[in-house]
Amino acid sequence: MSNLLIASLIIEVVAVAIVLAAVGRRWLSHIGAIFIIIAFVVHGLIEIAQVLFPGRSYYRLVLDQDKIDSWVIIASLAMLIFALAYFISLRKFQVTSYSDEEKKTEMDRKSVLPDWRIMLFMAIPVYFIAIGSLQDTTSYWLPGISQQFVILLISLTSVSFILALRNNLIIPVMVLQILLVALIASRLDVIVSTLIVLTTLLRFRIRIPWKTILIVSACMAFIVVTISVTRTEFGRNELKEGSREARTSMMLSAISSLGTWDIRSDSVLDDFVYRFDGNIFGAMIKESIDNGSSYAGLEPLWNNFKVAVPRFIYVDKYQLDTSVREEGTFMAMNYKLDPTVPSLYPLFVMLFGYYGQYFLMVCAALMGIALAWTDIWMRRSPSLLSLLVGAGLVYSAVYTEQGAKVYFITFRAILVLYVLFFIISLMMGLFKKSHDRGSASPRNNVKGRASVIKELET
Repeated sequence: MSNLLIASLIIEVVAVAIVLAAVGRRWLSHIGAIFIIIAFVVHGLIEIAQVLFPGRSYYRLVLDQDKIDSWVIIASLAMLIFALAYFISLRKFQVTSYSDEEKKTEMDRKSVLPDWRIMLFMAIPVYFIAIGSLQDTTSYWLPGISQQFVILLISLTSVSFILALRNNLIIPVMVLQILLVALIASRLDVIVSTLIVLTTLLRFRIRIPWKTILIVSACMAFIVVTISVTRTEFGRNELKEGSREARTSMMLSAISSLGTWDIRSDSVLDDFVYRFDGNIFGAMIKESIDNGSSYAGLEPLWNNFKVAVPRFIYVDKYQLDTSVREEGTFMAMNYKLDPTVPSLYPLFVMLFGYYGQYFLMVCAALMGIALAWTDIWMRRSPSLLSLLVGAGLVYSAVYTEQGAKVYFITFRAILVLYVLFFIISLMMGLFKKSHDRGSASPRNNVKGRASVIKELET
């Protein structure tokens, strides 16, 4: 490990510490804390894994380590700038105490989401489409629609159920949710759905004991390992494209084989070491820039916006070239890289690819300010909009491997859900007013009619 890499890791640890110092024990309810921790995993922790388990990532064969180190220091400085901007902004904007806000939150939290039964009614069909085999779907739009909404709907249904009923149901509800999401066969989906529920409940002042968080985390980790073992034993595509019954059978077989972990641990470890490598693509872009390549500019950002436009509006969207629809492919072509080498396109790497390191530093500072303001706004305003924005930001932070594109796609889904939930809440409010008005009517008041008749008779 070079001195430059050691310095980079120290900077990243300091950045994480600054953010955690700003939010304290409530770090799990702050998007800024989740964002910096995920950034540390893909830019810092992965380098420690490369040192501890060398030779397991074939991506590392395309570049020398010193070139990777020269990118990691840039990512580390961006993380530090983000952390400082977040810390200063959070302290500056934060003027009211938690205790003052808890009273308001306590009153409002049960009326934010639609009734959990309505949420469940919407989530069930979307879930069954999502876990269906790719061969079972004949319409091109069904799998895409379900994948966009299934995690958000399942997570928010759990939140609505827990808010409406009792806090001591957190563990059974969360365990059931983790098991259901496991059939989607995506490790990140299991992680992000768990985080959305926990962060939302904490933001709404639901007290979650650390024992509960540890139990839920252990269950989540077990399922993530199970999916990894299943992929190793049967193949990634076979698991993803298999039927519901086939996926269940594969996972049960993987669980039964965990007793022979020594045999499969190397394959699972290989999968982790290269799968979460968020530095190789950034290092390749930096080398290309150093060799004279021009910056990509903001065209890929505009392309992300075009991709987020629904197909019924942008009819020819799927006729676009792959480089337009995929931000990573555009970057690879612009910098003359092999698009098949990297599997991750983290947000910091994409920002660096737009206009270089100084542009990245400015964006990191702006993001720190924006997330600090957003965290405070979500805490002060327990509303449907703030809840959905929080869920969308957690989803986007965890899926940082998809670059800036994930924010456009996720918040398109958030916008749709906000309009849908708003209409449902409006209809339920009108129904309740109509019901209350009908109950107060004299013709529906039996006791009132009886007393009037008695008075007339006397």
